[in-house]
Amino acid sequence: MAVVVFGLGNSDLQYLNTKHNAGRIVMDIMVKKLGISYKKKPRYFFAKHETLSDLYFVYSNGFMNVSGDSLSEYLKYFELDNESTKVLVFQDDSDIVEVNQKLSKGGRSAGHKGIDSIYKSLLNSNISLENIWRLKLGIRPKDFIGKSSRFVLAK
Repeated sequence: MAVVVFGLGNSDLQYLNTKHNAGRIVMDIMVKKLGISYKKKPRYFFAKHETLSDLYFVYSNGFMNVSGDSLSEYLKYFELDNESTKVLVFQDDSDIVEVNQKLSKGGRSAGHKGIDSIYKSLLNSNISLENIWRLKLGIRPKDFIGKSSRFVLAK
């Protein structure tokens, strides 16, 4: 069984260190701690640990809101588009307070455009939506009341 970790984020320089890129930032930390590095394809970056042969790390080379296409392309290219593959998406969540996280299986996107893109792209794949897990990383400041648009792109 392969596990593909997908770090949601935007590749544009102005967004790299924002809260909205929390998924990609956390995945990058994991990749560095494992001592592996990314390789580049036109639409995505990917990394694979030599001894952890069934664990893959991927992120889109474009914008979060269309990143599902990059994930789908990666899965097909490396022949991971099958029923046994599990996908773990690292994502930001503006409803969860900073430092907290929540692991969930599938579920609705709650308006997260990156998750919408992934679901849409995987509908035509061999991967069941039941095989998609999400690690939701809290980015909401403690005691903050108001719209998430006021802090999502903060650094």
